[in-house]
Amino acid sequence: MSAEDRESRKSWVRVVVTYGAAGFLFLGGTALIIVLLFLGNNQEALALFQTLVPVAAAIVSYWFAGRGKTSADSQGGNNG
Repeated sequence: MSAEDRESRKSWVRVVVTYGAAGFLFLGGTALIIVLLFLGNNQEALALFQTLVPVAAAIVSYWFAGRGKTSADSQGGNNG
C-alpha cells in the first residue's frame, strides 16, 4: 500500500467518524430533548441543549479546519 493510499484511507476514516459522531449527537440529542420536553423536564432539556451546542460547534469547526476552509474560499475570492 502506497503512502498516498494510506493518506486517502485516513481521510476517509476521518470523514466517516466525524459524520458518525455529528449524526449521533444530532439525532440522539434531539430525540432526548424532545422526550424530556414531552415529559415536562424543561430544565433538563435546556441543560442538554446547552451542552450539545458547543460540542456540535467544535465538531463543525474541526471538520472545516481539517478541510482548510478560509473566508476567501467561502466568498469565492481568488487572489492568484
